[in-house]
Amino acid sequence: MNWSVALERLQSLMADTAQLQSKLILLVGGTPAERSALLGALQRSLNATPLHLGVLLASALTELPQRERHLQVGNLLREIAQSHPPTGPLLMNGVELLFDASLKVNALDLLKRQSLARPVVAAWPGEWRNGRLTYAVLGNPEYQDHAADGVIVFEI
Repeated sequence: MNWSVALERLQSLMADTAQLQSKLILLVGGTPAERSALLGALQRSLNATPLHLGVLLASALTELPQRERHLQVGNLLREIAQSHPPTGPLLMNGVELLFDASLKVNALDLLKRQSLARPVVAAWPGEWRNGRLTYAVLGNPEYQDHAADGVIVFEI
């Protein structure tokens, strides 16, 4: 993959979405390493600090009783994002924890809500097929299937 071309396309897309209410760009396709590499290239070009959500959210969730975690995950995500440097877009990797069945949340909805406060570019750990974003396979307790309404999909 030509990373400089992909990076230019992504930066152009970010500029085009500046006027939208929801500014959520999902990096889909490729391997996890390719999505992380593109996110890393974007981070370096913007001189931004990436947010590895899984590590920070897992740490915050372990401080809560199991029965309260699904009630607080949205608040915790917002607090983590607000504690991150406020300039530029929020570059998120490691969002897989949002799909944990015990949390009982709509991962895409949480990301969309976060993108109302500031632009978000996130590596989507699932697939993009037939205009739908999925995570896991049908029958898996973590399975989620979403329309891409309000989301800009950037295919790698």
